[in-house]
Amino acid sequence: MKSKYMRINLTIPEENLNQIDEFCKGENISRSEFVREASSSFMAFKTEEKDKEKIRENRLKAMLMMAEFRKKSTFTGGTEIIRKFRDERNR
Repeated sequence: MKSKYMRINLTIPEENLNQIDEFCKGENISRSEFVREASSSFMAFKTEEKDKEKIRENRLKAMLMMAEFRKKSTFTGGTEIIRKFRDERNR
């Protein structure tokens, strides 16, 4: 399916426009292509940053939960149980 293109107006400082024009000339692309690619890249970057932040938040929550479980736990000797489990599994 072919995309429908819409015309828009942008207001940016003249210095930025000159930089964009120089870049476009060097890359042999139009301003429109530049704006399409730049906007797509920006949105992908922001989405990735939000995803990374969510992962960091989830990891922090998990670490805090684990710390709370350790405080409440009366279990000791976990290393021996893990070693025994591995030994039995590998037989």
